[in-house]
Amino acid sequence: MSYTEHPERERILNQALRARTYLEIATATREMDQWVDDHPDDLGVIDAYEVLENMQEIAEFQQEELNRQPLAKIAA
Repeated sequence: MSYTEHPERERILNQALRARTYLEIATATREMDQWVDDHPDDLGVIDAYEVLENMQEIAEFQQEELNRQPLAKIAA
């Protein structure tokens, strides 16, 4: 079955593509989980999990970098 023009699917995929923070990534993952539970044959959404995994890695790296910086530099 083709879901490519389903508005809810588009919203979920756009949310995944825009996710940058931990909260946005978690929210997008939860939304995708619900979609995939209802549409297990939608490989496009399943593939989007890789995007979220990559964004999670970037968010973790950025957090590590912030943790290494002195507080005076962060406040500036």
